[in-house]
Amino acid sequence: MSKYAFLVCLILLLGRAVAQNQPFFLPTGADVYNTYSPTVETDSQGGIHMVYPAYIPSDAFYAYCPSDCSSPEQVSVVTFSTADDGTVHNTMLALDSQGKPQVLIATGTTVYYATCTGDCRKESAWTLSKIMNHAGDKELSGEAFALDPQGHPRFVMHSYRAYLGIGAPEPGTFYLSCDTNCHDASSWQESQISPQIWQETTLRISQDGVAHLAMVAEVDTLGQIAGYAECRSNCHSEEAWPVVGLFYAYSDRYVEEIDPAISMVLSREGNPRIVTLAKDDDGARFIVYSSCDANCTAEDGSTWQHNSLLDGDVIGDGLDLALDAQDRPRFAYVADYNIFLVYCNESCFDDSDAGWHLDKVELGSDMPPDMIIPYADCTVAAWFLRQPSLAIGTDGLPKLAWRAEDISGGGEPDYQKQAWEADCRAGADMTLNRFVALSGYDFN
Repeated sequence: MSKYAFLVCLILLLGRAVAQNQPFFLPTGADVYNTYSPTVETDSQGGIHMVYPAYIPSDAFYAYCPSDCSSPEQVSVVTFSTADDGTVHNTMLALDSQGKPQVLIATGTTVYYATCTGDCRKESAWTLSKIMNHAGDKELSGEAFALDPQGHPRFVMHSYRAYLGIGAPEPGTFYLSCDTNCHDASSWQESQISPQIWQETTLRISQDGVAHLAMVAEVDTLGQIAGYAECRSNCHSEEAWPVVGLFYAYSDRYVEEIDPAISMVLSREGNPRIVTLAKDDDGARFIVYSSCDANCTAEDGSTWQHNSLLDGDVIGDGLDLALDAQDRPRFAYVADYNIFLVYCNESCFDDSDAGWHLDKVELGSDMPPDMIIPYADCTVAAWFLRQPSLAIGTDGLPKLAWRAEDISGGGEPDYQKQAWEADCRAGADMTLNRFVALSGYDFN
């Protein structure tokens, strides 16, 4: 057992937690909807911006909360209607230099773009437009939406990943950009930048205009490879995107429902920092932190530093990286369906790993089990947590959002059910998003 696997077990047993306010469920306006896959960002004034989709049948939400966010009553919510195009598969959020949000929303067939003028807490301040109908041939995954230094939107999408590849369209990855009149679909330029599927991408654009991309690529002979690419100019040309492979990526989409996971942020100098859910030669999963400061697409990968930090089959679905104002790394991840925070203040590539620390954010067992169970003879209910998103506020402290699934199961209790009542079926009864603004770190 690794040192960090041991620490996870110890925290699960003892319940040691980072100092924090109490987590709460994120609202969805006047009506309550099931939600999933939240994204959180903070602006230069400490304001907290979030987007998240409704689970079914349609719509997505933008939420704003002030820097001292500690209760759902402080959260303002705006609803984006996608009723014409069905369930939202992904929502993406980017803030311009003034802290104004722009939002990208993807359903199974359509991409929406949203901007706001004035008070973004009010629905009337937003403009929502359809900018693409791809008829189900493409999809957006990861955090593949970013703004250039002038606030112009760019995003990356890839061919649809069909189940077991059955009926899949021709693989490819595409770069899309717009410089003016971006609510007009004809203003967007689209070009293929790879014949491979680059999935779960993170797109970031540094102040010098360089586009940085972390991805998990589907490589015919090798499988899924976590990699990094960048473009310095002419980004609608495939040749403009040199790419370097970093690790084999771990995923188990169909059994454990663990998507490939890679997350990237840029340092103050515009250099990439990445965390990856990787796998070794035996297929065992681990999390690695990577850093590069120059010539980051060198073919042999020699310009990168790596530190493998966590391993074990308890590692679950979701991973997100952020840097504080001193470029110190913090990332959120899932272990045994609980949310943890990992952070380093110094010596982050020291072999001893003494600079790294692990804290609990929330355990599913800390949450009161839901008492409303659809099937009368179910005996067990528990919360399973996944898909964390992390941002660092102006106070230097983490703000986290994640998905909480309420799972019931069991069966055959001392309950005389009626013949017409369904047998207990293990599965999710509801899925809701949680949020917490941490009030400190356990380690100082």
